[in-house]
Amino acid sequence: SAFDAARVLPPHTIRATVQGGTDADVGAALLASRPAGIATAGSVSVTVSDAGGFARVMRFARPTTINAYALVRVVVDDATYAGDAALATAIANVTTGQLAGQPIRISSLITAALAVAGVVDCLEARAGRSGTAQYPANLTAAPQEVLKLATARVTVVRVAA
Repeated sequence: SAFDAARVLPPHTIRATVQGGTDADVGAALLASRPAGIATAGSVSVTVSDAGGFARVMRFARPTTINAYALVRVVVDDATYAGDAALATAIANVTTGQLAGQPIRISSLITAALAVAGVVDCLEARAGRSGTAQYPANLTAAPQEVLKLATARVTVVRVAA
């Protein structure tokens, strides 16, 4: 029967979105954990041998990395401020270890900014998917997306106290 492959799976099928591990390890784990008679779906396929030595094709997906952008507006103490580069690094590090489907939380950006030496206050934090459009709301990700910040995609705006 017809189905929408982007949203619906055929009957008796599972789809796994997997971060980490080699394709062979993921394929072996899927073979060991899925019930008999259940097919796998995804854009990555790997052939693994079952307990009887028969070749089985296991399919799964890898998440897509999405470039994220951030802007922070901060008040700093010039005498102790670690600098814009240190602040941008702290903000970018918010997405270290980011999992598929996890949002970038504005509260995480504020917390990271306030942890940088010399940052007295974080007046605003924004996140978005482009350098020209960031919003003061959590940036959501689809289940198969991993949002990633980088220092070059963080804008620091210093405001006088």
